Amino acid sequence: MIAEKELLVFKCNALLRPREMNDLYRSIHQQKDTGIIIVPPYVEPILVPTGTEIKISEFIPEKEAVR
Repeated sequence: MIAEKELLVFKCNALLRPREMNDLYRSIHQQKDTGIIIVPPYVEPILVPTGTEIKISEFIPEKEAVR
């Protein structure tokens, strides 16, 4: 069981295609171990573990852009 202090929850405020959602998930998962997670402006952090910093980027990489 995952302790609540380790739980990371985001809310996506955009309609994404399944591939785009998977790309976003992979991106967040890869950044998780660094302690700094950069997300696009349409992603809202809901629950963030201690020691993790969330940064909102205005730049959205092409593969994550909502089309």
